[in-house]
Amino acid sequence: MPKLRALIGARLLPDADPLLGQELPADPAADAAVQAAVAEADARRRASVHPFHLLGSILQEPSGPAAQLLADVGATDAKRWEWLKDA
Repeated sequence: MPKLRALIGARLLPDADPLLGQELPADPAADAAVQAAVAEADARRRASVHPFHLLGSILQEPSGPAAQLLADVGATDAKRWEWLKDA
């Protein structure tokens, strides 16, 4: 966990970020991840989309930043999907 916290912390903007209080722009990959999360929740007949659905959709792209971050701290594909299987 300390390594993961350090890696995530290096990616965060400082508290004095000029976007504070403004809507963050979404890129096409972010929009696709949200749509995939909604589709997954619908497929599992869930009443709402949960963070696990979004995480699962983000991890569908193995070369994406979230998957790479988890790989950097030793999380294998098998471990990641084990965590998400009941979401």
